[in-house]
Amino acid sequence: MKKAVLRAAQRIAYFKKPPDEKFFHFELRHPSPYKRPPLHQVIMLDRHRLMYLPIAKNACTSLKRLTAELGGLTLKPKEDIHKRLDNTNTGLMFVNREDADIEHNLAQPGWMRFVVIREPLERLVSAYIEKFAVNRQQPGVKITCDPVLMRTFKAGWLREEDYERGITFRQFVSDILAQHPNRLDPHWRPQAQYLKNFPPTHVYRMHEMEKLARDLSEHIGQCVNVPHANMSRNSGVSDICITGAADMLPRDLPSPSELSVHSFITGDLRTQIEAYFAEDIALYSAACS
Repeated sequence: MKKAVLRAAQRIAYFKKPPDEKFFHFELRHPSPYKRPPLHQVIMLDRHRLMYLPIAKNACTSLKRLTAELGGLTLKPKEDIHKRLDNTNTGLMFVNREDADIEHNLAQPGWMRFVVIREPLERLVSAYIEKFAVNRQQPGVKITCDPVLMRTFKAGWLREEDYERGITFRQFVSDILAQHPNRLDPHWRPQAQYLKNFPPTHVYRMHEMEKLARDLSEHIGQCVNVPHANMSRNSGVSDICITGAADMLPRDLPSPSELSVHSFITGDLRTQIEAYFAEDIALYSAACS
């Protein structure tokens, strides 16, 4: 009983804190870089000498499922791979392994360590559309949106009408620009931040899934097909450009999943976004060349 009262008191104290002082779900505190975001979710398969670093918004749902199954994990057809890996000690991720084993394997030759990157502005717009425009009122998405909404509305807690109203793309970007990259949710954290302690041997862009499949097949010695799931934007249809989308609330955006990146990235925002995500832009340019 005393423990329940203490937890309740701690929860009340937490909600009274200003938004910038809150400790959010993606800010796991651990002395080892391999046990905190973003490296804690790296999938390591000793048998195949393979490591995969998932980057949110970069086909990670499909690739997590693929690599987990290569590691021997049996999944039901529609089972949520994120929940399975996060809630079960499968022994597949860095967070489940000893640091000594991780560092030993990182130093070994012959391992394939791969990552998939995405054009930075497209990734940012995709994150806004999925989390703040289309799915903002879904319970599973709220935990992702909450830090941004709390800071934007200067509120210690959120009401249902806050989710209904939502925020504009410009407000979303303003919140990002005011934060250190390490304080950002993984879905819009700079991709370069993921690579700070992970030296990839192979870097692929989003449209290079066939090349990834060929390289994986050659590396592990069996045929690998790379599916693609969880698309928040309509592939090949995101060409509709409208003026003023960056300042529209979600309910006013016409068919948000079909809007082009240029609808949101206006001249003034582009300069600020490109400065903040400069490392990502350089990383993507290097991958292109």
